[in-house]
Amino acid sequence: MAKPSRGLAGRGWASWGLSENQHLTTAPGWVEVHPAEAASEREVMASHDPASLALALDAAVFERGDIRSLLSRIKVPVEVLSGALDDATPPELGQEIAMSVEHGRHVVIDGAAHHVPTEQPDAIAALFRSK
Repeated sequence: MAKPSRGLAGRGWASWGLSENQHLTTAPGWVEVHPAEAASEREVMASHDPASLALALDAAVFERGDIRSLLSRIKVPVEVLSGALDDATPPELGQEIAMSVEHGRHVVIDGAAHHVPTEQPDAIAALFRSK
């Protein structure tokens, strides 16, 4: 099934299967190696009201304007985590965010795509333990 174009509200996003979405947003093979976690994630997504989720995605992803100019206003330390295999938000964008924040640091997590904490929880835990 093809990925939907700009805007999901009112376009039957739910027909764009959750399993297909997981394969697009997780590292290759993750769903097959972690069937219980994948099923739990699908269950959470399926529990959301489709119309409300579509509106939220439209606002946060498809219709939001460019807010990069606001990043320099952030004065607290920021850890930007990117999955090395993330096609939705490539590591280059994470690096751009980190460089635009006064105290930004970018960390690329190997073996992860878009769902970094779900795909590589041990790497995330180790990162925070090292602080």
